[in-house]
Amino acid sequence: MLKGIDLSYWQRNNYKALIDNFGRDFVIARAAFSKTVDAYCDPIIQYAKSKGKKLGFYFFPLTSDGTPEASAEWAYRQVLGYIGEAMPILDWEATQGTDVTNVDWAYRWLKKFEELSGVKPVIYMNSSVEASYDWSKVVQNDNGLWIANYGNNDGSDHGKPKVKQWQVVAMHQYTSLLDGRGLDGDAFYGQTGTWDAYCGKPVMGTTVPALPTPTKKNNDEIAQEVIDGKWGNGDDRINRLRAAGYDYDAAQKIVNDRLIPKYKTHTVRQGDNLSNIASKYGTTWQKLAKDNKIQNANLIYPGMVLRIY
Repeated sequence: MLKGIDLSYWQRNNYKALIDNFGRDFVIARAAFSKTVDAYCDPIIQYAKSKGKKLGFYFFPLTSDGTPEASAEWAYRQVLGYIGEAMPILDWEATQGTDVTNVDWAYRWLKKFEELSGVKPVIYMNSSVEASYDWSKVVQNDNGLWIANYGNNDGSDHGKPKVKQWQVVAMHQYTSLLDGRGLDGDAFYGQTGTWDAYCGKPVMGTTVPALPTPTKKNNDEIAQEVIDGKWGNGDDRINRLRAAGYDYDAAQKIVNDRLIPKYKTHTVRQGDNLSNIASKYGTTWQKLAKDNKIQNANLIYPGMVLRIY
């Protein structure tokens, strides 16, 4: 068993001392709340790393952030440097507006983050949430459980808690008063190799089955999804497509080709009329008039530029 702590912005003033005194084996840092990055995540991670601690990071999203897929994609982009080195965790709590009854949202977030990173995130919740809702999809997907259960919350670890739906508890947050004030204490039920496996590292002496490579869509399919509004706009679209491994430039070119009509131009000369111009380009005078918003087909003049679609 490994013992450690989890930290966030709230411990910003003394995180080094807390890591030195209480982070025996591992340290977990909050990466973000909703769509706000915790500015102290990386300092905590880097200091813990310098002290030889095992690492983890957690996200506390809100269902109001948007779709779980978009939230997971945003989260993934914030922690690219930690993938394979630290344990990813979804913090699923009944505070700050998160709708803990929306199990499907949590499940889809976990699946999307796994698809992007190749690592199955652990999910954090308290005993009441674990017992109250149907987590069968998450259990069957083999996402590890980090359970919060403080007992009488006297700062001591009183042993592994009982759970209703998971057969195995990966980690137990057993107190919020480890330092007698406001520090979470955690017990991980495994050794360093098991921790590494949760980070996506192969365990020495074992063969870790490769995750199936997600089926990638071709540029035409992605372009249609862009047109349908599934990938956002502007920089958000660029970042999301590239984070998902797609060629933004190639997909956007197809979008432009589909949405921006191609046309030739004809500059009206003396003696031209819509009928002879239409005949020259293989179209009709009615279409020319409609495409160029000409109210009176007899009123065209030299120098006028017509678009031929």
